[in-house]
Parts: sequence; C-alpha cells; structure tokens
Amino acid sequence: TEVRLKSNVAILRRIVRHVKKAESEEDLYVRLLRDYPAWCAAFLDNSKRRPLILAPWQIESHDARVRFPQVWTMACRKTGKTAGLAADQAWQLCALENTRSVAFAPTADQGYVFGMMREHLGGGILHDIYVKEGGAVLGDEISLSNGSKMIKHGLALAASRGKYSLGEFGDNFVIDEYQLIPRDVYTSIIQPMRFDAYSRKTTVFIGTADLDANPTLDQLWEDWGKCEGCGEAFKALEERCSSCDMRRERATLSVDVERGIMEGCVNPKEVDRFKAEATPDEVDMYLYCRFPRQSDRFYDRAMLYATPIGDSFLKPDEGGFPTPEAGAVYAISVDWAKQHD
Repeated sequence: TEVRLKSNVAILRRIVRHVKKAESEEDLYVRLLRDYPAWCAAFLDNSKRRPLILAPWQIESHDARVRFPQVWTMACRKTGKTAGLAADQAWQLCALENTRSVAFAPTADQGYVFGMMREHLGGGILHDIYVKEGGAVLGDEISLSNGSKMIKHGLALAASRGKYSLGEFGDNFVIDEYQLIPRDVYTSIIQPMRFDAYSRKTTVFIGTADLDANPTLDQLWEDWGKCEGCGEAFKALEERCSSCDMRRERATLSVDVERGIMEGCVNPKEVDRFKAEATPDEVDMYLYCRFPRQSDRFYDRAMLYATPIGDSFLKPDEGGFPTPEAGAVYAISVDWAKQHD
C-alpha cells in the first residue's frame, strides 16, 4: 500500500544514512541499535527470510512500550502482533543489560513470541555478538552475554491453572494472547510478580477482544483508558492526565482491520469473506477490536450475591409484563450459545 511503501522507504533511507555516518563497524551497530526500526530491518528476518521491515503500528507499539511501564495492545487478527512483539523483545534483550524477562502464553504450544526470538538470536550477526561467547539459546530460555535473559512459561491452564509459574520473578513481563488467560490466573500468578521494588517493572500485553476466557476483560480495558487518579479519559497515548497532571503508567493501543489494511498487513479480500461468514460479535472482536455490546450481561460472583434473595420480586402489571421493583438490583443472564439464534 502507499502508506506502507512510504514507511518502508523511510526506514531503508535511515539505514543508508547510518552507514554513511558510521566511522567503524562498532559505531554502525551502536547507531542502528539506537534506531529501532532500522535495527530490525538490518538484523531480523521475517518468516520468508527477508529483512523484517516493521509496519507503522508496530513501531508505534514499541515506542509506547518504551514510554509507559505497562502497555496493552489489541489488534485485528493477522496484523503481525506476534512478529512485532518478538522484534520488540529481541531488541530489548540486546539493548538493555542484566534484564530478566519472562514471557507467558496460555499453553506451552502457544509460545510463538519466544519461538520467533529464538530464531532471531539463534544465528547470524546477533548470535555472534550476544550468544556465541557467554550466551545460550535453549528450549525455554535465551541468555545473552550482556547478562539479559528471557524465560518462557506455558501456563498449562488445564493442568495447573498456572501454579507451576509461582515464584517466578523478573524485570519485564510479556503476556501473549492475554484474552485467553483467565482473570484469576493473572491476578494470582502473574500480577504479583510486579510487587517487588528491586527493579523498574515493565509489562506488555497483546491480544484480541475476546471475552470467552475472561468475561470482565472489557471493563479492564475501559479502566486502562482512564486516569488512575481522577478517572478522566486519556486521549490516545498522552503521558499525563489533562485534569490532574498524574503521570500515566498504563497505556492502550488499538489496531483495527482498517489500519491493518491501510498499512499492508491484512488482505482485504479475505476480510470481506470473513465478514460474510462471521457473526456480528466475531466481526467486532476479531476485526475492529471492539468488545460485544452485550458484554455487560456478565457479572462476577460479588455482584450476583449482592442481588435480592427471597420471594419473587418481579410482579406483573395489568398487561402481564413484569414490573421492576424500585431500588432493586437485577442480574440478567443470556445464554452465549443462543445469542445469534
């Protein structure tokens, strides 16, 4: 696309500029390391073994991760979420010394980010610089000669609800396919790893808008878009609240199908076929990063226990329709499977 071509050309020109200005190979590498998109194009490959030239949204996601302690990106299916996150984390391992990163995936088989990182660092120039002397690329761990490492954890939700990961620690946490991790697993296993004050913590979440495993995920997404101090809604990726000037620590980025098409990440013909076959909820969730409007039909246990208990309190009016009782709180459930019947 025109947008993607313009972005790609700009990245390649930056590489040429660094090459011309560098005084040595060491100086060239330092210059590229400070220029994230250029570094990726110079040292990382995509799945076709061609230079990894990032889309504009992938660059924006990396910039947000550098600026904010916690970043949650929701993107349309097949926009390059995993590739972008793997590139970002490979850069971080190389750029920052003595950093312990932990990558979480719902199951061991879904560790795609870690798998791509192993390919990036398993050979070539980066392997010679960071792994050949003093590093290692193993099945579940990548350690570099600069003291940084990445550990992979499959949460084994069916077998242990993530309890095999208890006791893990680190400076940087990566949660892939966040929508598939139940809320109780995140709050009891992963989130407490941010508690210790021995290092600055960063966390990256990435996934799509799906409520199957975590019915309250939409509420959390809305909370992340508001100031933790006064509740004012943030505009885009602004760093401070316009009302109370509190520094923002949790940022959100949404990449829908229209942006994916515009930036050359998504095939519009396949999208049209999907729209013709998918339900309205599936179109909202998987293409437009929107939670279903009916999502507020879900209630947690505290809410259900707070509803009136006793005799029937819905009394019919003259027309036979139930009349809500003034001041009462009602919980209404809708069978998800019957939503589109």
